[in-house]
Amino acid sequence: MIVQGSLIEAIVELHDAGVKMIALVVDEPAAPNPDGQFRPGVRSQIAVLNTCRSLGVPVWAVLFNPALDRGVATQPLNPELGAADLTIVKSTLSVHNKAKPNLKTKLEEAGITHVVIMGWFSDQCVKLAAIGGSEQWDGKNPGPGLTSWGYKILTCAKIQRVDVVSWAAAANVTCYTSI
Repeated sequence: MIVQGSLIEAIVELHDAGVKMIALVVDEPAAPNPDGQFRPGVRSQIAVLNTCRSLGVPVWAVLFNPALDRGVATQPLNPELGAADLTIVKSTLSVHNKAKPNLKTKLEEAGITHVVIMGWFSDQCVKLAAIGGSEQWDGKNPGPGLTSWGYKILTCAKIQRVDVVSWAAAANVTCYTSI
């Protein structure tokens, strides 16, 4: 559901109410930026992550490494975003297949109920993490997402690189209009 309001204000309110949450950064590698400028959305991501950190909300990163099984090193999280408390490496588009460590297990161990999600391809990897779907983009073999396991997703178009309108209305997703 799309909500007129601030994601940061919602994070603070939920934190103050005792809700267990994490901020999940999906596929934001330390890729070089040729012009030295912030990439679109990074300033907003930094503001949200700084708020989470100031409240003691853990920041977890999911990084994509298609050559993980061959021992190729995984590119680190974009340093502009600060350090992650936990890094999960995946070798497929979905964080729910072959990721190390297992995201669902880590969320359960931490007692998490809400996930603030942001990332590079919100129409692909971020969407797969949040609401699930097919890696083949043909509608076959849809995989689970965090919402199918009962997690509540919080996001905002300003912390994504591609618009989230295509999945903002999904069950258990709240997309705020501002950070």
